[in-house]
Amino acid sequence: MKKIVCTALAVVMTAASTVGCGGKSSGGSGKNMVGDFDTDGKGTIAQEDMPYGSHMSERSHDFDEKITYKICYDSRYFANDDADDQNFTEIYKLHDFIAALNTKDAELLKSLYYPGFLEYVCEHNGYSDTDDYFNSLYNSVETSLGKNFTINYICVSDCLDETDETAAAYFQKVSGQLATVDSGAADKISSRKLVEIGGDTCYETDEGSFLLTKHMNPFVIAVYEIDGEVYLF
Repeated sequence: MKKIVCTALAVVMTAASTVGCGGKSSGGSGKNMVGDFDTDGKGTIAQEDMPYGSHMSERSHDFDEKITYKICYDSRYFANDDADDQNFTEIYKLHDFIAALNTKDAELLKSLYYPGFLEYVCEHNGYSDTDDYFNSLYNSVETSLGKNFTINYICVSDCLDETDETAAAYFQKVSGQLATVDSGAADKISSRKLVEIGGDTCYETDEGSFLLTKHMNPFVIAVYEIDGEVYLF
């Protein structure tokens, strides 16, 4: 039996905590990358200590030609708040993951992976090739959202690190698979995050516009920087 277990695209998996674009937790026991926080003794909370979702930013095609579908995210975790030193590579990769689904572009999706990783995972999980995997993934999402879907608003609704149990287990699985593909890759990892695309993410079909999480679980995706390049897992 084929299993959609390629970690970046396991759409049935949810993160331990779910935080929407408004920053409201919808339950769960996991910690986001901010972790626990305290006030300054005056009843206020420093910005860097506020939980994920408290400082949301948006990018759209109006200001960035690399963006087709508007995407929101907490800029303290992605790109950073320093206007003179911003790097949107991680946001572009997450955007392109959704774009690949919207346009049914298997080649775009394949380009987001570490070389050889997708091929390895597909080979060991019952897929004839990466196109077979992509078709299975697309059909699964289409079954949930409906024919001719377009995810037209992307909300990166949570971001976890290895201090969260769900993220740690996810990273451990990726590490085992990645070591088989490239035994030296682990030494080149400079950052890794487990992110959720859910929250206020919206899509449209011929029937109208809908909230994605009303019809399917959020996407859960690992974002790694390896040897200076960003990949999804």
